[in-house]
Amino acid sequence: MQIERTVIPGCLAGILLFCICSVVRSEPPAFAVVGGFGFNWLEPDTAQCARIAAADSKRFTQCEYHASGAFGLPLAYHTCTTTRDGEYLVFKSAAQCQEALETMQANGP
Repeated sequence: MQIERTVIPGCLAGILLFCICSVVRSEPPAFAVVGGFGFNWLEPDTAQCARIAAADSKRFTQCEYHASGAFGLPLAYHTCTTTRDGEYLVFKSAAQCQEALETMQANGP
């Protein structure tokens, strides 16, 4: 069986296009927790956005990155748990943190 020469370049072009689309549609890269802005979402009445310093990050027992989804917003964030006072949502910028905080509070009970 012989494959025509025009079929192989067409297949390679399709594979290349698929690879390029996969790279373009990939999730945003994770950002560092230290230097981000976060709040304790388990205390919605008193929550405030604050910059996360290195000393603050030592209270976190575990952090997990999410490409989007906090309160239905398309913002990347980390969820960071603490042993004492809850779970923090950490965003890349103060504006993103404030948007998430206001969305959470607007949708609360």
